[in-house]
Amino acid sequence: MRTHTCVWIGIAASCLCASTQAEWVNALKPQGKPAGQVEVVKAGQPRGGIQLPVSATPQETNAAVELQLWIKELSGATLEIQSGRARGSRFAIRTDSSLGDEGYAIAVSSGQIVLTGGKTRGVLNAVYALLEEDLGCRFYANDSIRLPKTNTLVIAPVARRYIPQLKIRDPFYACAFDPVWSLRNRANAPNAAVPEEQGGHMDYAGMFVHTAGQIVPPDKYFKEHPEYFAQAADGTRTTAQLCPTHPEVVKIAIDYVRQV
Repeated sequence: MRTHTCVWIGIAASCLCASTQAEWVNALKPQGKPAGQVEVVKAGQPRGGIQLPVSATPQETNAAVELQLWIKELSGATLEIQSGRARGSRFAIRTDSSLGDEGYAIAVSSGQIVLTGGKTRGVLNAVYALLEEDLGCRFYANDSIRLPKTNTLVIAPVARRYIPQLKIRDPFYACAFDPVWSLRNRANAPNAAVPEEQGGHMDYAGMFVHTAGQIVPPDKYFKEHPEYFAQAADGTRTTAQLCPTHPEVVKIAIDYVRQV
């Protein structure tokens, strides 16, 4: 009986795994009505290229190179990178300062997928948003990449515009310290030295953890306001930590952060 039970458990587990694989869906796919449908590759052949501005920035050029690379990995077709008003191009890559440094927008216009981004990482973020969210690519690790391969690629993106709410997006684990992984996953960990021509990376400006004494300095506040600091079990105040529930501490901290 025990043997039979183990066999049935094994069969059930195998069926569950197969079912899970068969039912995989792109959970990041944008919701909404597609802005248009663009045929990029047909039967392994490119239907058009990637259009860059005449005087493309290094970031725009790198965005085009990344897009070209992954379209080839997906479909086997190499899209030509073109400059200026190229006829028949399927993508246009542009910089828009209104998107800040890292914001991006995705739209469809005149048969082109228009990837627009801010002046540093924006255009590269637009490329990877399209790959990850619209096409279902996954860059789990540099040696663990999932690509939904096809020899005919038709993209119907949902028009959208996004500006990151956090200037620093640092997952803080081994993969995130790699500049290639960081770029692909739209992170910008200070320890991942993404080159400037690919958009650069952020820094903590000397504010990486253990900063309470810098934000609310004890030598400035403790003598007159010991209540700003942590209270020990015996009721005494210590400068080891702040009292984060004190309204004045919150105000001082906010004012300090806004100035740096």
